[in-house]
Parts: sequence; C-alpha cells; structure tokens
Amino acid sequence: MKTDDVEYDTFSGWVDPPADVRPSLSGDLTCDVAVVGGGLGGMSTALRLAERGREVVLLEAEF
Repeated sequence: MKTDDVEYDTFSGWVDPPADVRPSLSGDLTCDVAVVGGGLGGMSTALRLAERGREVVLLEAEF
C-alpha cells in the first residue's frame, strides 16, 4: 500500500534498540515519576515530564 509517497508496508515507525542498554533494574531507585512501558506513550510522557524538571525513570521490558 502506498499513500502520499509513504510505503506503509515497509514503514514501522519504530527505532532500533538503543546502543547504550543499561542492565536490568535491581534494588531500589528513587525518582519523582516512574513510567512503565517504553512505547510511544511512555516515551512521550517521560520526555515531557523531564522537560518540566521532574526526575523520571522509564522502565521497559524489552531493553
């Protein structure tokens, strides 16, 4: 399928995993807000909160 010069069958919208993957969370961690899930909504929420001065931790199961 092709619409407006974008081939939707090859465009996923996702990015490759980050190169600087941190180890799994172990122990306690202190922050203002913990966001669970690194999908579009979780990443957007974490970014907006961080831009507003909150200390944010984003937890993602995949990496």
